Amino acid sequence: MKLILCIILTLLSLDLKAQFLVQDPTSHALISQQLTNTATTIKNSREQISAAQKGVEEAKKTANFLRDAKDALNKVNNYFRSIEVVTRTIAYQKQTLERAESAINYCKSSKQFTPYEINLIIYNFTTVIDATSRSLALLNQIMEDGFFKMNDAERLQALTNLNREVAASRHDVTRLYDHYAVVTGKRQMFKAFER
Repeated sequence: MKLILCIILTLLSLDLKAQFLVQDPTSHALISQQLTNTATTIKNSREQISAAQKGVEEAKKTANFLRDAKDALNKVNNYFRSIEVVTRTIAYQKQTLERAESAINYCKSSKQFTPYEINLIIYNFTTVIDATSRSLALLNQIMEDGFFKMNDAERLQALTNLNREVAASRHDVTRLYDHYAVVTGKRQMFKAFER
């Protein structure tokens, strides 16, 4: 029976290949240290991610601030352009009035025109000046009522159109002045040859 028991145990030992539990304190400490290091790394990574998220939020706030500042700067630039057009329009109006006054005084002082012709000359200049006065009245209305109600493109377009009208009037006054200067010169030459 001993023999049978030995054979059975021998057969059983061939299939079982069992492992013994080995405890190595150094290996255990090393694994424990690696777990601690990994936990610390994960904690640091979380802190870095949190800091990066805060940085992204600050960058978004800065971008929004810069976009708002750019929009405000564009509005200021558009207002300066509008003011420049208004200033130019007023300068044109002033030049128109000065040229008209100078032309009328020149025609009167030349003594080459009859009182009726002087009245016609004054009427011609007054007609041109009235057109610029209407343009300036519209300009004042835009400035007082609609300057800030209009969008930038509408305001700049309206002001540019008014500027063109006043510039055309200035040109018309210059053309009238030149015309009457030529007429005066011809009449003076005619009178000089009559003598």
